[in-house]
Amino acid sequence: MRRFPSAFLALFLIACSSSNAAPVADAGPPDAAELPESPLVETLDGILAPEFDAGRYSGVTLVAEDGHKTAGRAYGMADEGTKRPNDTQTIFHIDSLTKQFPATAILRLEQDGKLTTKTPIADFFPELSRANLAKENVDATLDDLLTHTSGVPPLEATQGFRDGAFRRPFTPDELIALVKDTPLVATPGTVFAYSNTGYLLLARIVEKVSGMSYENYLQETFFRPLGMAATTTILSKDQRDRAAIGYATISGKHQALSQMSAFGDPDLTVAFGAGNLKSTAPDLVTWSRALDGTRALNEAQKKKLWTPRLSSYACGWVVDAKGQWHNGAISPLGFYALLVRTPSSSRVTVVLSNYDSDLQPPRLEGKLLAAAEGP
Repeated sequence: MRRFPSAFLALFLIACSSSNAAPVADAGPPDAAELPESPLVETLDGILAPEFDAGRYSGVTLVAEDGHKTAGRAYGMADEGTKRPNDTQTIFHIDSLTKQFPATAILRLEQDGKLTTKTPIADFFPELSRANLAKENVDATLDDLLTHTSGVPPLEATQGFRDGAFRRPFTPDELIALVKDTPLVATPGTVFAYSNTGYLLLARIVEKVSGMSYENYLQETFFRPLGMAATTTILSKDQRDRAAIGYATISGKHQALSQMSAFGDPDLTVAFGAGNLKSTAPDLVTWSRALDGTRALNEAQKKKLWTPRLSSYACGWVVDAKGQWHNGAISPLGFYALLVRTPSSSRVTVVLSNYDSDLQPPRLEGKLLAAAEGP
């Protein structure tokens, strides 16, 4: 089974427990109808229910098929302290699923004539040394960033990142400064190397070109027009009341991640552009359906979005013979996400989790992906 990097940064192996599972009713967007019988939902339940029963999973699954019909299951608690269960309106960290959004934003800016992805990265960052954004007389471009072929060094390897990750806020420019003097690790366009740094740079380019904050650009261009009211980088008070808390067990002690003395309330600014979005399962279905049409991108830009380069990775999506997908996990935040599109059957599959038990869903990811993509 195909595998792909799911973690933004794995710092610990963590685990926690769950509660009751329940079918999802009226799970989709406002115009969706419940699909009472879904073989795929039952298959996913067969994979996840044993994990749930063993105290190793909580979260939500959602399957949209046959145009606008949806069905799914909710497992366990969004907030164990208040006994608030997970349901379709629960907001989860979606981790590296975030990458498809700056990728789409860059392609939309290109569609609107605001930039071209052939442009060297150095043109957007005059404060950085061009010598560190090129190798063997080859400039790293936006196309290279989008497809993880730029050779930009990993942010996670820097001492400043390790000292501050999830413990204090970073501005995007502070993060970029951590790698500004580090040469590229490979000639651009020659090696695939999954890079969170690349998507940090892409999100910052969205800001530089649009004149808006990254959050505002996504909201104004995509989320508000599409009705994705629960998708954001910054939770409002009402959204915080709907958000799942990530759970973990370290050294035998089960607790919310926000209660862990090592992290306090984990700060996610360190994942800017690469893993800092939150969303719901219905919002992700809405997003996928928008990509089926032309509300987000025109046909030419969608083709670019889903064209792999050097590997199965295109622009924020993994692409194979059956469809497009991406996963995400940030340890130690306690979250996991998987989004799978199978265009041949017009199906969208979402699996979300707020329970990090040695990254249990990624351990099961091959089975989840095979079920979602079908035979």
